[in-house]
Amino acid sequence: MEHPDSPFRRVVSGLWKSLMRVNDHLPRVKKTLKQLLAESDPQCIAKDGTTIGFERKDLEFLGEFIPKEYHDKIKLPIVLVSRVDLGRGTYSIIGNKLEKFVINKILGRTDKDFDFWADAELNEFLNRAEVFELRHKMRSTTILGFSAEAPITSPDTPGFTSRRTL
Repeated sequence: MEHPDSPFRRVVSGLWKSLMRVNDHLPRVKKTLKQLLAESDPQCIAKDGTTIGFERKDLEFLGEFIPKEYHDKIKLPIVLVSRVDLGRGTYSIIGNKLEKFVINKILGRTDKDFDFWADAELNEFLNRAEVFELRHKMRSTTILGFSAEAPITSPDTPGFTSRRTL
């Protein structure tokens, strides 16, 4: 048996700790679009205690794109998780159904009006090109995370389950 202070164990332990911190930049608590539009310096706090800032132009884009009655139901930033378990370049949209609807609508995947978002059939997976398109249109209102296994659902989702992520 290897000694607990062996160089190999220290390296493996250090790598494991680094892997467990890879998503520390994700939000601890999200804010609604309505809250962020009202703030003079819109931001939220990440798991590691740093601030996640939002660009006014990205918030205004969403504010114009999304009807006002839904501004208090969209929480930002929307997390896009790289899913290595599903193959290279595959991402999941982590959020409630309305947030997934917004992403699908921005990408032109649905022609349904916001009045019918609850009935829309949505694809919650994105490819790399779609992520680039979203990040170009609304960089500061989306954030990338990483996962090695599934399922991952939002804490806002009824029946939330969490699995260890990288």
